[in-house]
Amino acid sequence: MTAPEAIGPAPADLTTDALAFALGAAMLGYPDAEFGARMSSLAAEPRLAARLEETGDEVRLRPMLSLAMAPLRWDDLRSEYIERFERASFSPLSEGEYGRARTTGKAPILADLSGFYQAFGFELVLAHGNELGDHLGVELEFYAVLLMKQAALAELGNPEGVEVVEAARRAFLRDHLGGFVRGLARRPEVAGPGAYPAAVAFIARLVELECARLGVDPAAAEAGGSAEPGHDEEMKCGECALTTLLPGGTGAPKPTPDAVAARTLN
Repeated sequence: MTAPEAIGPAPADLTTDALAFALGAAMLGYPDAEFGARMSSLAAEPRLAARLEETGDEVRLRPMLSLAMAPLRWDDLRSEYIERFERASFSPLSEGEYGRARTTGKAPILADLSGFYQAFGFELVLAHGNELGDHLGVELEFYAVLLMKQAALAELGNPEGVEVVEAARRAFLRDHLGGFVRGLARRPEVAGPGAYPAAVAFIARLVELECARLGVDPAAAEAGGSAEPGHDEEMKCGECALTTLLPGGTGAPKPTPDAVAARTLN
């Protein structure tokens, strides 16, 4: 029996990319026992260590990793986390704090995200503690899952499955993760030296590389409730294909099969 023909990026490369996104997600968790377990598990991954060394991120992430791997210094991390992300009324790690959602509410964004998560069997409660689905750590974790699924399908020689997952990656970057991270990278909360600016800069590099690979160029999400230039139309979560792929999702109108294909493949 011949081996399955290679489809797109090598499964090993997709898996390493998934580990990098999982690291980004882990670094944004509040420093507690779960945070420590996740960071320790990722630190033990030789593929991720090689990737960080090769790209120079091992050095750039040192402000975060040196603290994350030293539980006796987590009080320093907790203080920085609270100062940067929890003291102000604006929560920069939540996608629902950007764009129109700031004034109209998170419901449409959360419904759209829930559709993506349900369609790919992503269990939110297991993925990132009790955070809402629009938390950046959750979105990064989900993107890591997509990369792992594509790697498995490519290894099995399943071109149709690979196409579906890659289309979902493109749609998720375009409609959520890409613009969200570009907006966050401009925020004063993640400026200057420190563990979390280093982590966000690492995440931004990952996301920019994915956008370039998949030909996606989303506008940076704007904070404070202002709509993005050229996006004056009202958000309609019923147009999200993935939101209603599974029964009992959000209650949004069910799109036609053509609408589903248009959302993920265009």
